[in-house]
Amino acid sequence: FPNREFLLADFNYIQENNITADLVICFDVLIHQPTLEEYKLGVETIKKSFNKVALISAFDNWKTKGTVYFYESVVKSFDDCNVEVLTNFDIQTLIKITKK
Repeated sequence: FPNREFLLADFNYIQENNITADLVICFDVLIHQPTLEEYKLGVETIKKSFNKVALISAFDNWKTKGTVYFYESVVKSFDDCNVEVLTNFDIQTLIKITKK
């Protein structure tokens, strides 16, 4: 894509540098946050960093196991945004969020 910039970054880098983007994609990242605080940091970072749309895949329900963690439904985590469930596959949910 000419004239487009792509950035791969973690939640801390995005927050520290106040980065925003028209499209934010976060697949299978929230499920690997080992503490509730880190999960909430990830959710808040996504909410602050997207201008138009964010696509997120995470769990809607699950039991914490190994290096995979569950704190609450991904749909509930973003309930202050417009949430559209795009698909449910196996144990994960893919959602699209936009600002209210």
